[in-house]
Amino acid sequence: MTKSQKISKLTKINIVLSMSLLKTNRSKMRSNIRIGILLILITVLQLNSSIAKESFQDEAKQKLTLTQAIQTALANATEIKQALNTLEDAEQQVLVSWGEVFPKIDTDLGYQRNLEVPVNFLPAEIFGGAAGTFIPVAFGADNSWTGGITVSQTLFKGEAFVGIATAKLYRLAQTEAHRATAQKVVTQTRIAYYNVLIAKERYNVELATINRLKQNLKENEARVKAGLVDDYDVLRIRVQLKNQEPALARAENGIEEAKRNLNIAMGISVKANFLVQGDLIKFDIMSENPLSELNNEIKKVDKMTPVSTEFSDQVESRLVDLRGDLRSLKVRSDLQDQRILADKTNFLPSLNASYSMRWNAAQNGSPNFFGDADQRARSQVLGINMKWNLYSGFKEYTSLKRSKIEKKNIEEQRRYSLENAVNQTITAQHRIQNLYELAPSVKEGLSLAKKGYERSIARQKNGFGSLLDVTDAELQLRQAELNYADVVYSYLSAKAQYDFALGMVPFVNEKN
Repeated sequence: MTKSQKISKLTKINIVLSMSLLKTNRSKMRSNIRIGILLILITVLQLNSSIAKESFQDEAKQKLTLTQAIQTALANATEIKQALNTLEDAEQQVLVSWGEVFPKIDTDLGYQRNLEVPVNFLPAEIFGGAAGTFIPVAFGADNSWTGGITVSQTLFKGEAFVGIATAKLYRLAQTEAHRATAQKVVTQTRIAYYNVLIAKERYNVELATINRLKQNLKENEARVKAGLVDDYDVLRIRVQLKNQEPALARAENGIEEAKRNLNIAMGISVKANFLVQGDLIKFDIMSENPLSELNNEIKKVDKMTPVSTEFSDQVESRLVDLRGDLRSLKVRSDLQDQRILADKTNFLPSLNASYSMRWNAAQNGSPNFFGDADQRARSQVLGINMKWNLYSGFKEYTSLKRSKIEKKNIEEQRRYSLENAVNQTITAQHRIQNLYELAPSVKEGLSLAKKGYERSIARQKNGFGSLLDVTDAELQLRQAELNYADVVYSYLSAKAQYDFALGMVPFVNEKN
């Protein structure tokens, strides 16, 4: 029943009640008028409440397409946000590395007020006095100022210059790590989306089973009342019905759990409620046509990447070029080469140049900034410094050896990850190929079940069949629909895993 139908029915009921009350005798007229008015007010309130409730439900259950789910995940998933933060940190690391080779400029400024000028005692004979005596002499002034500027430049420091290249590779490694994370998040979101759709189909089958048992129970109860059979069949069906109800509850919970998992994949609240768009029963894996508007986005995403059911060396090379995790490991290997080079430069000397200019001023009496011109002095220093670490307890040798060991570990991980990617690709290819072969027969079974259901309805209308025959045929149709939906679900999931295995994940840039 639509919203307008509900409103119309509710209004008619209360108006009829109101008019009937007004048709009573005059002694009760006033009281009935009050009641009639009250009913009309209640009707208005009920209408407003019904409209508000349905409006809220419409807002709470917004339509969600597969494309929207993927875009939401790419914008909100925790793993994506963490990868972006790490990438931003890598950008800052590049700037830090450049800072090691840029010139450094330092300046300082100081003021000192002598409350009592320091006094030193000098031999009196220096000033023509008697030997063995001392004369107190004050050194310093009441006010003194110092200031200066120092510029230093690294001329050669192997670790610093290698660090620039290392930082750039680190940034590239984080870029590839972000790509790998995005590929994983999109794949997880696609599969979570399909899980919601198949959960709905499983619920429909359980509901059809319940309805069939209820109809069967109704017909047998009628036979018992007519004295045609005893109540054993009724008892048996009631037991079946009770045993089937938990399965329906589990199927309903399965839908809710699948929705929550989808929300988690998208990085949003698990309480968010959407109408997930899609109809697995009307999805043909071999056709370019979505067959239903609900499948438009699913078919669009599915056709973004091609499928090859044969594995070749060309496919393997694409794995290395497109998979984010494999690309990330390649950059990590190059990064480790730079770290080995940095460790080798520790055996070389470092060379620095510096220039310093300083000012000094002194004045007695009241302070006058930097005193008079004849009370100021300036000095300049230019220098070159070389530092060479000759021995530090074999620290450099140990660090170099550890870096080489880590390089071997990364290469071993690259080999393992490539083999695993190849296995994932071949497995997904075989699944897709098997589903291609299975789909026609399952589709034919669905077509036969539809014909059987339509024939059962026609037989029942013509008096040759019972309503139970119709419900049995409907149950068989629902089961055939579920079988077909399972094939479509398996294909879409396998296709998502295939795209991930190859690194051709929709909505993730393949060229960066």
